[in-house]
Amino acid sequence: METTFSKTKENEEATKKTEVNKMTHAIAFINRTLSLSIHNILPTFRFKKSQQNVEQILLMQQVEKDREKIRNSYYDHGPYLR
Repeated sequence: METTFSKTKENEEATKKTEVNKMTHAIAFINRTLSLSIHNILPTFRFKKSQQNVEQILLMQQVEKDREKIRNSYYDHGPYLR
């Protein structure tokens, strides 16, 4: 009777350890999957940010050209506009 009880207790402990191991492996798998997903997404964000930076630089260049045109046309009409 006592051996059956101890065997049952050992089986329960082994089952608990197995369940804990399964959970640990599942969590590790989820973490790996998430980190891979994040690494795959990050370059997209970097690309979009660099694309926005390029667009902003082009816009600023256009603004500078427009300012230069306005400045030139302003001075072309004579000193009375200053």
